[in-house]
Amino acid sequence: MSEGMVLIAGTSRALPTWDGGWHVEAGSAELYLVTAERRRLIRTVECGDSFSASTDNRFTLMLVALEDVQLKSALGRDCPSSVSLADLDARFAADDAERDGAAQARIAQARGEGVRAGGLIAALAQGAARFG
Repeated sequence: MSEGMVLIAGTSRALPTWDGGWHVEAGSAELYLVTAERRRLIRTVECGDSFSASTDNRFTLMLVALEDVQLKSALGRDCPSSVSLADLDARFAADDAERDGAAQARIAQARGEGVRAGGLIAALAQGAARFG
């Protein structure tokens, strides 16, 4: 693994899969978990933070530089990995399903209200036609 990398503000980069980690030497960036189905923000990393790299080819970690960022490989450092990427992706999938279900319920409710409002409008139009 290389010693490190630099990202210019506003750029993004997929981080390589390996069994080490990364230490943020300068700057700040958003760290995303990327799969075939979604890309979700995990957290913002700043100067002094360390994080584990992905060792699972199903997942890619992507960094989006909020300002110029300098990363160093974190071999020998303690890199937090409090949750597995598979667990995190499962949580994101559950969140997506819940949000989709809520949106479908709102759409169904709006359609039902639209039918009632349409019926009311038709009744008013008929009443107006009767009274000239």
